[in-house]
Amino acid sequence: VADATTLDSARAVVAAVHPGSPAAQAGLRTGAHVVRVGGQPLSAADLLEEPDVLDTWPQVDAFLTRQTALRTARDAPRLVVRVRDAAGTER
Repeated sequence: VADATTLDSARAVVAAVHPGSPAAQAGLRTGAHVVRVGGQPLSAADLLEEPDVLDTWPQVDAFLTRQTALRTARDAPRLVVRVRDAAGTER
């Protein structure tokens, strides 16, 4: 992500679902937008590879705090991910 305009429009999209996986069994489909991870709303800034494109230290601190929360959710025994499909339905 190179600039604020791109950042504002960025979305996490499911690129692939492995057949037979728990995600496939739950009905997850490619193209769905990830809305929440572990109960935390996903922000476009969460998709940054590096926080060096952020303008202020408070933005960097917020980024690092959110990344820590996402990692904690990822490492939990059960990860709940909320997605929105092309029709706008969340599940």
